[in-house]
Amino acid sequence: IEIMASKGVINKVAAANLKYVASFATMLRLITYSHNKAQAENMSVFALPAATEAELQEQTKQIFHLSEKDLTQTGGLFKYYYTTLPFHSKIEEFCKKHNEQQDLTTEEKASFFSEDDFYQDTHENKGRIHYRLMQYHQAEEELEEATKHEEVSEESFKILGITYLALQKGEKAIKHYQAALAKAEQLTENTNTELIANLKHQLGLAYHYN
Repeated sequence: IEIMASKGVINKVAAANLKYVASFATMLRLITYSHNKAQAENMSVFALPAATEAELQEQTKQIFHLSEKDLTQTGGLFKYYYTTLPFHSKIEEFCKKHNEQQDLTTEEKASFFSEDDFYQDTHENKGRIHYRLMQYHQAEEELEEATKHEEVSEESFKILGITYLALQKGEKAIKHYQAALAKAEQLTENTNTELIANLKHQLGLAYHYN
């Protein structure tokens, strides 16, 4: 990270954000090893479920759980994803251009990442994180807010549809799968046939379960 920053490949803010990601991931691994008293990576991002005290004590012995603070929108795990989601997206964009043999000059390659801070705490990203944590009500709220005020990717429309299905809201699922599919098919440069096929499959499931 330091070398990339010193060469101007990434800016200083991006470097700080990527350092946080690396340190958070390392911290999780070390705490998990310490909890398990071995190099075992049994951990959970979910809060401990309600149960008897004896069951909770037994679960605590077996699996390391993140704290409730880490699972809030200002907590450690969310901050981790606020960086990794845009970072992954930018890497994917760069690889796509390379695979499609687009003519990027040496200068363009060197500066491709330099303007991005790799930190986006948008409604869309918050919704996608809540979805990963199976917090479907919060995911629904954030993704719906994103569709009103942000440019939302077709992938997020797909996730919102899955969220609606999880909440047994079939009509809304159908509506958003249709929107995601229309957006994907309108992009003339879109070669992601896997995504389009997946959206059609999910739309069919939505009709089936509605």
